[in-house]
Amino acid sequence: MGRKTGAFEAVVTYDETLFERDKLLEFGAVVFNNTNNEIFLPEDFKDLSAIDQAREIQKDARLKKNLLDFIAEGRGLAVIHAGIASLREWPEFGEIMGARFDNHPWSAGSSVTLRVEEPNHPVAQAFGGEYFQITDEIYQFEGNYSRDRIRVLLSIATKHTDMNKGGAIHRTDEDFGMSWVKHYGRGRIFYCALGHQHEIFWNRKVLQHFLAGLQFAIGDLEADATPRNKTHNSVP
Repeated sequence: MGRKTGAFEAVVTYDETLFERDKLLEFGAVVFNNTNNEIFLPEDFKDLSAIDQAREIQKDARLKKNLLDFIAEGRGLAVIHAGIASLREWPEFGEIMGARFDNHPWSAGSSVTLRVEEPNHPVAQAFGGEYFQITDEIYQFEGNYSRDRIRVLLSIATKHTDMNKGGAIHRTDEDFGMSWVKHYGRGRIFYCALGHQHEIFWNRKVLQHFLAGLQFAIGDLEADATPRNKTHNSVP
């Protein structure tokens, strides 16, 4: 996407050393594309010796602080789909994102109708209207999710979506934000819950939405991230 548009240069990596402060400051934004769990700890953490675990915990804390400072001081973070389930043991990540992953009542291959809450918002213009249908794995959120904290751009249109999911749906307010922008300190946050199924990454409108969100996170696209505490029911 960066090569096609010339909008940014991407470094695609699993190298966590890029989160050391001197290296991190070379970037305008970080993207978590379907990351999950404790991304700064090794997968075999539980099998390490006590000394090695202590060293990894120290590194984990340092890299988290680097990321927090990077954002708060004016850089950006863009998170795609499962990325919001990253860093589950770090309370501040919920504050950065404005929500925590709960579950996915609509499993992979589910079709839902989404509402474009602000069709003219620079990050949501790609969809060109108020509603569209999408097939993907669809999340709901918990924790500190609140429209007092985020500016929701896409949400589930509950009147046009199968809500009969047994006990899997935990929210009682029927508010299922799917994409939003917000600020954290002086930094910019973009989140979109779409992106489980491969074909999502060939959907032109979704890609345009991702591009706009990335440009917002980088700081190249001006867009209002002021929370709108209208509920989804206030949107026609």
